[in-house]
Amino acid sequence: MISAHTPTASVPPPRAAYLVRHGAMRFLGEYVGLPGQLFRRGEAVVLRTERGQEAGEVLCPSSPQVLSAVPDPTGGEILRRFTLEDHDRLAEIRTIQKREYDKGQELVHAHHLAMQIVDVEHLF
Repeated sequence: MISAHTPTASVPPPRAAYLVRHGAMRFLGEYVGLPGQLFRRGEAVVLRTERGQEAGEVLCPSSPQVLSAVPDPTGGEILRRFTLEDHDRLAEIRTIQKREYDKGQELVHAHHLAMQIVDVEHLF
């Protein structure tokens, strides 16, 4: 008897998708983790978005029902969990943003401009 033996292909682990909040405007979107990565609610992560690398917060696993409640969801990939270096970098970014916001306010006032600085945002 001859048996047909087909080699079993290695199937990569599934990539879980999550609803993640990110950016100064608190965007919501569906972000996919790398194979085998699982995240909990509230975890800080580094994302690859349409705008570049950003810090984000995992809200919940993604599903069609969840996405139906989000108007214009963003999308991309979760690159990694936040590291100590990422926390340090985020603190540095926030310091720079505060300094630039204050300088912008000062210039608007000094030049009597009819405008208001709303926010300053740097990406990761």
